[in-house]
Order: sequence, then C-alpha cells, then structure tokens
Amino acid sequence: MQLVRPDMTRTQLDNSMEGKIMTNDKTKNAAATDGPYDVIYFAKKHRISNEDAKDIIEKYGANRKEADKAGRRISA
Repeated sequence: MQLVRPDMTRTQLDNSMEGKIMTNDKTKNAAATDGPYDVIYFAKKHRISNEDAKDIIEKYGANRKEADKAGRRISA
C-alpha cells in the first residue's frame, strides 16, 4: 500500500487509490444485517441452544424480525 506523501497532487493521490475499495464500520455493519444470523451469535443473543438457533435460522432464513420473535418465544 502506498502512503500519502505531502508532495502528492490530487491526481497522483486519486491514481494511487484507483481500484481500492475503502470501507468504514457503517458499511461493514450494514452488510452484516442483510443476511441470516450466525448460529452462535443468535444462540447467545437469545440464550438458547445452538441446535434451536440453527433450526430457527433454517426456518426463517434472512427474515431477522421473525427469527428474533421465534428466538424470544423459545427463551421465555
């Protein structure tokens, strides 16, 4: 990775960064909420067994709202 030097022009800086993807924590977190839960995370979140968490995730897939409802029902 090339470091930014104070003597670089804007064009040189743009060219040195070309093709590189810059992310921040917000984009990482947004992407993490798009798909189904991780089994271990879900089990810990709802204090249920990994097996129950796996069954819920398989049933509801990426529908986190419904998966959370099911997780709350089991943990209660």
